[in-house]
Amino acid sequence: FADKNAGDDKQVDVSGSLSGIDAGNYDLSTNDTTTADIDRKAITGNITADDKTYDGTRDAVTGGTLDGVIAGDDIAFDTEGSFADKNAGDEKQVDVSGSLSGTDAGNYDLSTNDTTTADIDRKAITGNITVGDKTYDGTRDAVTGGTLDGVIAGDDIAFDTEGAFADKNAGDDKQVDVSGSLSGTDAGNYDLSTNDTTTADIDRKAITCPTIENAW
Repeated sequence: FADKNAGDDKQVDVSGSLSGIDAGNYDLSTNDTTTADIDRKAITGNITADDKTYDGTRDAVTGGTLDGVIAGDDIAFDTEGSFADKNAGDEKQVDVSGSLSGTDAGNYDLSTNDTTTADIDRKAITGNITVGDKTYDGTRDAVTGGTLDGVIAGDDIAFDTEGAFADKNAGDDKQVDVSGSLSGTDAGNYDLSTNDTTTADIDRKAITCPTIENAW
């Protein structure tokens, strides 16, 4: 062939000669070119996707391998993909595609998978629960609030908190047992770590002694 590459009706340089006892009795005239096809070589690709931690996107990091490429050929397997949705979960579907590049890419016919699976792990975030000081009211009730560190901007997530003083009595820096949980559409994409105690004051309640008038 004129070159090694796949194609239809490619020129083939040919020559012929005679052999045998009677070959010398003949003067041969024959064509020196003809044509034939070089079909592309069928190869198989396998595209994979990496597990990742939740990042609020469907982006997937992909890679792949090729089976059937001739050693020494200049060929690369370019892959891309995206998760079916952004949410955390195990063995989630990833839609993938692949193509060939390189000097010898046109010599191959690629067949590859169009889906694979990978995990999106929940994102670790930290909560900080606080409690407001209060005036003695005879109960252990505490007014709590909190902040979250690590939430992805735009996600629908709320930090629900509650707590109770260790006892009802007035005092400074009293222990408050607290807990927190996540709610909202995107809550399941996060793994919350937060404090379970904090401190606050219970101030003494001011009372007034009534004036007693003398009866005499």
